[in-house]
Amino acid sequence: MNVDDLALLAPSAHSLAVRGRLGDAIRRDGHARLEPALTEAFAVQCLRALRGADFIAAQRVDPDEGFQIWRFDWDPAHPSPCLDHPLCALGRAFQSDLLGWLEAVTGLALASPDLPFEAQRLGKGGFLDPHAHDRAEPPRLGLLLHLATAPWPPTWGGHDEVASAIETTDEGTTLHRPTVLAPAWNALDIVDLHRFPWHRVPLLTRHVDAFRMTFRFREVTSSDLRR
Repeated sequence: MNVDDLALLAPSAHSLAVRGRLGDAIRRDGHARLEPALTEAFAVQCLRALRGADFIAAQRVDPDEGFQIWRFDWDPAHPSPCLDHPLCALGRAFQSDLLGWLEAVTGLALASPDLPFEAQRLGKGGFLDPHAHDRAEPPRLGLLLHLATAPWPPTWGGHDEVASAIETTDEGTTLHRPTVLAPAWNALDIVDLHRFPWHRVPLLTRHVDAFRMTFRFREVTSSDLRR
């Protein structure tokens, strides 16, 4: 076991009581939050790395699937492994010991997370319209690691919302009774994507200093074991 990987987590994350609370919340509510998620020192390293990352603006004008975000993708093994970079260290950890920690929390057998990993810079004017995973093998768990230097009120937008269904109103398509994942410093949301397949981010109307990283995990099936 790589002790350094597990040492990236905040000390409280190793507590049996905390792991039990997270697991109970996921099974009961389909969502749990670990706060703090990383050690403070490593969270600051990740924030500094994201501030220096080469984000690109991604836009789509299709009214049925609109978004505008600033995105940065990375693969922890390419270029040949960037051992000293905190984002690569975090990515590799979620492919090894932190994957085991997540399995222990959820009770699920999980495959390595989908690649490449993705980070988003939250900026004024950014949004994600309601969308769902519609691939043949949708991921089972979604993780959102929030690195917002200061929280802000929901009226500003820019927060994540997940839901089990969508609904159409006079104002358009929105989520039905969404669960709000509020921005925070060094917080990890664990979401059961089978219970909450729909996701959106309301339009952010202010300038903020915030990033988030996303990781998606597929559940190992019997067919995987036969391969």
